[in-house]
Amino acid sequence: MNILFLMADQIATRALGAYGGRLIATPHLDRLAREGTLFENAYCTWPVCSPSRASILTGQYAHTHGITRNVDAPHLPAITNDTPFTENLLARAGFATYYIGRWHTGPRETLDCFKGRTESPTRDPYFTDELPSQVQELRRRQPEIPLAVKGGASELVCPPQLCQTTTQMTPAAWAAHQRWQASPKALFPILSLIGRSIIPPQHHPEARFTDQIIEKLRENCSNPFMMTWSVNAPHDPVVAPDPYYNLLPRTDALLPHNHADDPGPLGGPSHDFVQTVGRDVMLEHLAVYLGLVKFIDDQVGRMLSALDELGLADDTLVLFTGDHGDMLGAHGMVYKSTRGFYEETTKVPLLIRHPRRIPAGRRITTPVSLLDLAPTLLDYADVPAPATAQGLSLRPLIEARTDASSHPVMCQRNGGRMLRHDRWKYAWYEEGIEWLFDLETDPGELHNLIADAKHADVLHRLRFTLQIEMQRTSDPLLPAVFSDSSR
Repeated sequence: MNILFLMADQIATRALGAYGGRLIATPHLDRLAREGTLFENAYCTWPVCSPSRASILTGQYAHTHGITRNVDAPHLPAITNDTPFTENLLARAGFATYYIGRWHTGPRETLDCFKGRTESPTRDPYFTDELPSQVQELRRRQPEIPLAVKGGASELVCPPQLCQTTTQMTPAAWAAHQRWQASPKALFPILSLIGRSIIPPQHHPEARFTDQIIEKLRENCSNPFMMTWSVNAPHDPVVAPDPYYNLLPRTDALLPHNHADDPGPLGGPSHDFVQTVGRDVMLEHLAVYLGLVKFIDDQVGRMLSALDELGLADDTLVLFTGDHGDMLGAHGMVYKSTRGFYEETTKVPLLIRHPRRIPAGRRITTPVSLLDLAPTLLDYADVPAPATAQGLSLRPLIEARTDASSHPVMCQRNGGRMLRHDRWKYAWYEEGIEWLFDLETDPGELHNLIADAKHADVLHRLRFTLQIEMQRTSDPLLPAVFSDSSR
């Protein structure tokens, strides 16, 4: 039994063909769905990178594992050797454990299960100043770099301030970048880095990480293993190399049907950003983002081909997911920096394939949580899940031994909680805002039913279900959510 765990950061479910996406081709991810099982309603536990990743690793909510913000400083809570997480437990059971790419939950090099196996860089080349001589050499060798932008501006510019980042931007994107940098609302300046990388695709981390995974597959043909491939793309900065930068015209066809909706006070920096940079740059973002999705799909195809060539496919469980989503134009936003529990940021793709154990071509509509991934992988590997895990194995659901999830699906963030149950979504915010959406009739979340008396019974049931889940997991926000005795 082997496990190949594939994770893209901030990947929008609607971008994938298997989930109905029609803007960009994703044949290799579609193949995973066709040959395995697809979950139509999988949700992250917290729509921010580090808290969600820690929940994937441990099967615990953020209020239990303690990581409630991105781990970007040494003093913050982190995954340690004492944390019962999937790779830690599998390594003790004799699995070779490799983690290639973005970790984002603390100092990975200190973990016993990865010692000697952390050779991959964790940062993208356009984040660093380590490549200036290589960049200059690329400029000398590639003076013919095309300046035309399909469907967009007539030329590209490479501002002097961005030369070290190896990024070219359209004049409109560069002007928007300057506006955003000067804006008092620019809490995340990197959001406005949108454009074309002059680094060839084979030198980007996504491709280099794939090279490393394939190398490790060749080295471990006779050993049980768990390998994780974790890439930054399509997370910001939304910068893609050719040919991926130029795949799509920048037209309104990229926009979702709910793009004109106003998110109100829950919009946050994601809404501020689009208001500052304008519609044309949002379209540039969408086109480049989808090009990065295609780049990811091509790397997945390379790894699936390697499994086939090495004779490992029948004995390897392959799982693809994301740590959270991206607004991708919905409700007038891009990225994830919104306080809202929108489907676009909380819902993630979840594909799982094992030819000998998992049904092919099955689509499961029951809402599930990324909290359940650690217990599921351990279940298939015949390794007991730790008592600390708050998620449950999806194996009975995958194998059609049950037709319903065994616990509610809850999503968290500071000052808010969300419950997805059946066709309904309920959310509570400390600002006094509540949501009730019927996702069957209103998948775009345009009509809040919270004040609709016809749905009073549904609202009462969802509040009660959320209360039970918060009590089950000792959620410290429980008194605040249910301080009103009417609930």
